[in-house]
Amino acid sequence: MKNILYNINKNGLPVIPVLSPCPESDETTGRQTGFSRALYLSVLALVAAITGILLAKAISWITGMITSWVFYGNNHIETTSPANHNLNAAVILIPVAGALLFVFITRHTSPFLKALATTIGIGTGAPMGIESPVMMAGGALGAWIGKLFRLTPTENYILFVAGVCSGMSWLFGAPLAAIFLALEVLLTEWTLCSILPVIMGSAVGAVSCYFFRGADPVYNMTDGPAGNLIAIVAYTAAGLLIGLLSVLIIKSSGVIQQLFEKLTGYSKWFILLAALVVGITGYYAPETLGDGNSYINDLLHAHVTLSLLFMLSVMKLVSWLFFSGGNQTGSGITPVLIIGGAIGLLIGVIIQLAFPSVVINSAVAVLIGMSAMFAGTSRALLTAVIFAVEITHHTDAALPLSCACLAAYSSSFFLLKKKRKADERFALS
Repeated sequence: MKNILYNINKNGLPVIPVLSPCPESDETTGRQTGFSRALYLSVLALVAAITGILLAKAISWITGMITSWVFYGNNHIETTSPANHNLNAAVILIPVAGALLFVFITRHTSPFLKALATTIGIGTGAPMGIESPVMMAGGALGAWIGKLFRLTPTENYILFVAGVCSGMSWLFGAPLAAIFLALEVLLTEWTLCSILPVIMGSAVGAVSCYFFRGADPVYNMTDGPAGNLIAIVAYTAAGLLIGLLSVLIIKSSGVIQQLFEKLTGYSKWFILLAALVVGITGYYAPETLGDGNSYINDLLHAHVTLSLLFMLSVMKLVSWLFFSGGNQTGSGITPVLIIGGAIGLLIGVIIQLAFPSVVINSAVAVLIGMSAMFAGTSRALLTAVIFAVEITHHTDAALPLSCACLAAYSSSFFLLKKKRKADERFALS
């Protein structure tokens, strides 16, 4: 069955670079409909997911080692945040040095090298989350296994999606969200052969997450959500505002991407300009450097200042747009959560000041911002709602999340009817 959501949602920012469009058909499509074929692909997805989790652990370790070494001069992986460095203005050069390696490594179109280059970029201050290289590597591994077993192009793509979903499921403990991400924005068809391997990859990722980190949520949210009608209306309004902002973000990303495509057409070294923006932003706002994953819990507990909110909502946004647009790395997930969460909390504070009678729960405002930004930029509505619930284990927040994400998605949908013409040149190989 054709996935109509794929064409509807392709106007959004890709979470990771789309390695290649899924083939419309194969010469051997007749063999793709049986249960035995679906089971065979699921076994290969199982192998790809298990191997991909081990690769993901290595990526996480490498990122921490690079960050500790270049920003602190030690090998203590625990100090993975670059924000407390003492390098002063010299910190501007670190993302530029990482970009030099990025350009050198990505001279070839291997997706594994793209994942390695992104890992080095994050370690040297790029404002992305480690889910980007993890999902790239997992997808590339799945596609490589498909080629190794001489599968069709469509089946290779299915294993690519399964690998991507296993990485997302492992990092965030969100198997259902990973499956829905595939259903909403990655798979062009819904068939037994396409869905079953994705479920297998996501399940392996979830089991691995529980094995390594236990059953606790990835992000803690201690405050219970406010469930009164007026508050839900306020959260919905916040979602609508964030949806409008996501339209601006998508358009800005497209402009930056086209700009760097023209510049790198003259010389590939123009890509260093994006890293220079990251470095200068990081000098004035060191909290924008690196993945910044620890700030999500700080936001959910409102352990932030207005200055930090500005850095995470504005400065991080600028740095992220230039790096992701210039290097075509996809939007990622962690930066979207941080930027959206900070903006959500700011909107919550403004609503509380303007309407004192409306009781705004700060943790819910942050969660609303995170999920609404995810829904608006990626155009994955159901994924955003389910993802927010899975990463916090707060099912009581489902109603305000649904309302806010629907508002964000709707504004993004109606204001972005034209197809984005961004050309993803990251080919499966």
